[in-house]
Amino acid sequence: MATLAYAYASQWGYNGLVDNSNWFASYGPQAGHQTLTGSLVVALPWGIQLSGITSFQSAAPFEPDLAGVDLNGNGSVEVLGMNVLGGSPLPGGGFNQFGVGKGKADLIQLVDAFNQNYAGKFLPGTQQTIPAITLPANFAFPRSFNSQDLRLTKIFRLHGERWKLTLLGECFNVLNIANLTDYNSALNAPNFGQATQRESNIFGTGGPRAFQFGSRVTF
Repeated sequence: MATLAYAYASQWGYNGLVDNSNWFASYGPQAGHQTLTGSLVVALPWGIQLSGITSFQSAAPFEPDLAGVDLNGNGSVEVLGMNVLGGSPLPGGGFNQFGVGKGKADLIQLVDAFNQNYAGKFLPGTQQTIPAITLPANFAFPRSFNSQDLRLTKIFRLHGERWKLTLLGECFNVLNIANLTDYNSALNAPNFGQATQRESNIFGTGGPRAFQFGSRVTF
């Protein structure tokens, strides 16, 4: 028996206060577009059952920002519940557009425009100059989530149908795909576009490859 489900969605909404002069400046994507899930159950010889599930989710949206740079001089910024004092989204890119609508070439173009139109000028109400942005040689946006899990099950029947002993072995993330998360979004940081964590499930979908063995008695 096998099932396969696919969904394409477009989820937009309010992502937090990012501009005190425009409360709706953060309106934009909130999730990736595509989800694919498949499952399979196969009866093998000697009463062994093989089951598996595969999960795929396209990349989540990403918002590059300028940490510690308040371009319009209107105070602190709150992005998805995290206060970033004096931070600003990259001008001209919309909000949360990267990874779902815009790519690296778009970011490079917007950074070039920023360096031409903003860098070297004074921040509003201060004598502090706006720094130019230098993108790292290598950077990335969040990537898709992908994991495959397998289970082998063997049932031993004891005392007829009343007692059953079930032995099972499981492998999570069989291909050991590194589902990286928490990419640094600060354009003026040397590690911009670098993942800082990996999916934390130990015995679950998406984490580092892990094996689990168990047994169950039913009566």
